[in-house]
Amino acid sequence: MNLDSIGRAKDESTLSIKNPSNGKVVKNDDGTDMEVTIYGEYSAEWKSAYYDRTKARIEKSKETGQTSMSFEDMEDENFEVTCRCTKSWNLTDKDGAIELTPENVRRIYTDYPWVYQQVRAHMENSSNFLDPSAET
Repeated sequence: MNLDSIGRAKDESTLSIKNPSNGKVVKNDDGTDMEVTIYGEYSAEWKSAYYDRTKARIEKSKETGQTSMSFEDMEDENFEVTCRCTKSWNLTDKDGAIELTPENVRRIYTDYPWVYQQVRAHMENSSNFLDPSAET
């Protein structure tokens, strides 16, 4: 085994949203899976979002003198990075297809925390952002 046998990093990954009560993939009215495509930590998009949040934290620290982060601050940073790293989706609600806009991403992740939880868990699993090698 060598590093090349594991796989190469890729920028994005798509997850199917599952019903938290039964584990089944949630379907849109047209029968397609509800899916979200996100950028992972190997991507330029993730790094940009993460670095912007870090810069903001440093600036806040300079202003306030506070060098530690609260749990709420950490959650807010994770939320913002996740929102910015949402590339595309195939989601619907009672009104039909949900357009991917920054406002809608925040709304969906807030109104449906189980969707956010699944996206966050997928993002945190680095194996989701590896192209399988020919050997695996």
